[in-house]
Amino acid sequence: MILLSDHNRGRRILLALLTGAALLALFALVTPRADAHANQIKSNPSPNSELEVAPDRVIIWFSESIEESFSELTVLNAAADRVDLNDSSIDSSEPSVMSVSLPPLENGTYTVVWKNLSSIDGHKVVGSFVFAVGESLSAHSQIYPDEQPLLQTVVDPWLRWLIFISVALVIGGLTFEMLIGIPIIYSDPVKQSWVSAAIAASTFWSRIAAASMIVLILALLGQILQAVSLISGSFSLIPDFGILKSVVLESGWGRFWM
Repeated sequence: MILLSDHNRGRRILLALLTGAALLALFALVTPRADAHANQIKSNPSPNSELEVAPDRVIIWFSESIEESFSELTVLNAAADRVDLNDSSIDSSEPSVMSVSLPPLENGTYTVVWKNLSSIDGHKVVGSFVFAVGESLSAHSQIYPDEQPLLQTVVDPWLRWLIFISVALVIGGLTFEMLIGIPIIYSDPVKQSWVSAAIAASTFWSRIAAASMIVLILALLGQILQAVSLISGSFSLIPDFGILKSVVLESGWGRFWM
């Protein structure tokens, strides 16, 4: 009985750890969905602003933390020539803020173009706005922010639901093992029919949890490949391994799942 008790205790600890990991994954999936993407909140200069004095820097605040390796901020003049100092960077103390330095600007209209990759959900977002220095903006030159799509691709909702359902089934299977299966199977002598039923149910839920874990891993890999295709701008059955490596190793979102 001591051996059974020790085995029971060890198995419970292992299942508790696995359940905790599954709950952490579910928490990570559910909590960051308020904004869905790293959208532009505000900027300096403001969109469509008319300035008397040229700024020495463009700063943009986003709704989520972004990845520096996959985010960039550029400034173009009316001839579509790049005029910034090519030093786009993210504030180390506030990773949702990106900025780029500017040389002394001549009077004219300038377009700010930005792209980012969210550290929270791995989604890519692009945007732009204009500002003028020493002159008024014409009506046709003004740019208003577009509504960013909630879903990145047509497979995005399917991958999300697969992850949600898989995590729920894994948690359900592990919880059954801890609360019902193990206590009955390894308890003091009870009715044999109860033990047989508990073993059958435990086997069933173990298989469900194992299958769900495989589906969960495949769905997570699908999300990573989706991020790679969005960054590269094209979908391929054979992903760009350079971008794949960067997404997995250099982004907080990729490192979390790995």
